[in-house]
Amino acid sequence: MDSIKEVFGNMDNEMVRRACSRFRGRIDANGEYIE
Repeated sequence: MDSIKEVFGNMDNEMVRRACSRFRGRIDANGEYIE
C-alpha cells in the first residue's frame, strides 16, 4: 500500500504541476482568468 501511495502521490504531484501550468497558460493567454 505504501509503495502504491508513493507512486500515485509522485505521479499526482507531477501531473498536477504540469496540468496546472498548462491550464494557467491557456487561461492567461485567453485573458479570461488570471490568479
